[in-house]
Amino acid sequence: MNHVIETCPTGLFVDLMDPQPEQICIEDIAWSLSRTARFNGATVGEFTYSVAQHSVWVSMAVQRFWNKDAAVALRALLHDAHEAYTGDIVTPMKQMDSLRAAITAIEERLQRVIHVALDVSCPGETEMCIIKQADT
Repeated sequence: MNHVIETCPTGLFVDLMDPQPEQICIEDIAWSLSRTARFNGATVGEFTYSVAQHSVWVSMAVQRFWNKDAAVALRALLHDAHEAYTGDIVTPMKQMDSLRAAITAIEERLQRVIHVALDVSCPGETEMCIIKQADT
């Protein structure tokens, strides 16, 4: 089975089952997330709400409402970076018993490699709780 996708704009190839730091590029992440609609595009309004917009809002909320520094805000900004490679999988799909473990494994693996590639530490448990609150 082929688990490799080609990214845009760099044209790097990312193996979704075994991603490597050298396959990750911030330009690809920013490009993709700015074109990925949240909620599978099911939002009201003339324009879609992108994952990139959402990520910026979460990062800003972490700074403003939880008074966190720029390092935490950066980790919050990257909280959905894996979606540059998987798309924004809707929550009902992620909650399906037959898919939950596979989706979680892929997302977590990508997220860890993204943090390594970008030399940004992963959020700790407390930070993750704050980011989750801001995410909702």
